Amino acid sequence: MSEFGKLTFESVFCGSDAPLKPSHITNETNNKSSKSKDDLDSFLKKTPLMILEEIAKGILQQTPSWSSAEISGTAPIEFEMTLSFNGKTLKARGNSKKSAKQKVALEFLHLAVNDGRRVEFFIPGETDEDAHINIDRISERAEDIKRPNPVAPKDLDRSIPTVREFPEGVPDKNWVGALQERCQKLKLEAPCYEDVRIESSCEFIVTCTMRNQKTRGVKSKVKAAKNLAAWLMLKSLEEGPGAVQSFDDLFSAEDLEEMEREENLAKYRQGVFDMKDAKAALIDVLSDKKDSQTTSWNSNTPV
Repeated sequence: MSEFGKLTFESVFCGSDAPLKPSHITNETNNKSSKSKDDLDSFLKKTPLMILEEIAKGILQQTPSWSSAEISGTAPIEFEMTLSFNGKTLKARGNSKKSAKQKVALEFLHLAVNDGRRVEFFIPGETDEDAHINIDRISERAEDIKRPNPVAPKDLDRSIPTVREFPEGVPDKNWVGALQERCQKLKLEAPCYEDVRIESSCEFIVTCTMRNQKTRGVKSKVKAAKNLAAWLMLKSLEEGPGAVQSFDDLFSAEDLEEMEREENLAKYRQGVFDMKDAKAALIDVLSDKKDSQTTSWNSNTPV
């Protein structure tokens, strides 16, 4: 190559011998960096057990097998959970079964990285060392995760598509796994799920989030509500967001009025109980004081 062919923009105008980097390469690098950050943010919002379940259902199409045992002679009581999955058997202990399962899931993720499956399982990190660090960042969530305080029906965002039942003709199958598989094929970030109990109700509402799109499911059990939300999100992916905007199975005006009445009644009852407790406490105090005075008087009275 001639010396002229080696000339670059920087060497001519800036006095530099550094090669000129095409703008499209810079754009691709920025896009990859942005996607990596989104993947990491999504990863850090989850618990180890959530990630394990996504790997099992969405990638390996397997069901983890769990067994539990209560450890006697420990204070407080401990539980040992055993996971048999993908040719491995892992154990961990915790002060609850859920806590122990989280710890087992955490160990599984570390072993997956050691086995060279970081990329396959979508564990974020440019290297295995980075992946281990990111896994450790969610280790603090390996203990029991407290559910947020119940939300009042009137405070729910009614603009989010919501469903309570599958429409006629839609089977009640594993839509969470189906959505996860679809995301893998389209190379999309995995969905995030958040659940909260609805005030004055025995129902839970689960919100499924993917980028700027949200869908919700409402059921008496979190798992069922999550499955509904996943189906609605999958429908949005396949048919477009407009196909799910008509789903508004949240609460009617009559439902909201009834819940408000029940909430006010519950507050009134609690106020009555608190008042009774206060009166009972005052009676106890006065009774103790009276007994104390009687005892004192008797001790000073000559025999």
